[in-house]
Amino acid sequence: MTCASADRLALGDTFYRHRNALGPARAVLSAVDSRVLDHRPWADYHLGAIASATGNAREALSHLEQARTHARLFALPELSVDATDIIATLYAALGRYEQAVSLIEANPTSDDADPCVRLTHLVNVGWVRYLAAAAGERPFDDSASREAIGLSEGACPDAWLRDNARLNIALEKAAR
Repeated sequence: MTCASADRLALGDTFYRHRNALGPARAVLSAVDSRVLDHRPWADYHLGAIASATGNAREALSHLEQARTHARLFALPELSVDATDIIATLYAALGRYEQAVSLIEANPTSDDADPCVRLTHLVNVGWVRYLAAAAGERPFDDSASREAIGLSEGACPDAWLRDNARLNIALEKAAR
C-alpha cells in the first residue's frame, strides 16, 4: 500500500510539474490512499496547487489548508511554508489583501531553513505586499523583494526567482 501511494505521488508530481498535464495529475493524486498519512499532505498540496492553477479557489483553499495542517503535524516545515504562501496568494487574488499579508508575514522561514526555500518565500511575500499596495490597501514595501535579490545573488543563485523579485520592485515603482 505504501509503495502504491508513493508511486501515485511521484506520477502525479511528474504530470503536474514536468508535463503540465493537470487533469491526469489530479486523477492520480486524488487516488493517493488517505490511510498513508505521510503521503496525504503532499497529495493535498499538489491538488491545491492544481486547483489554484485552474481557477478553483474554493477547492485550492480546502486542499492547501489540509496540506498545511498535516505538514505541521508531521513536522514538514517547508511544505507548510509553501502551502501557506499559496493560500496567501489566493487570498490576495480574491481581494482579501489584509488577510493575505497577515498570513504570509506570519509564515516566516526558520533561520536554518534551506536558503532557496527562504528565497521563494521572500519573493512570495514581495508579490503579496505588492498586490495589496497596488489595490491601495497598504503602503508599498519592497523590503522582502530586496532581501530576496540579495539571497539570490549569494546563498541561492536562482536567476528566475531573482528576476521575480526584481519584477515585484519594478511593478511597485511603476505603480507609485
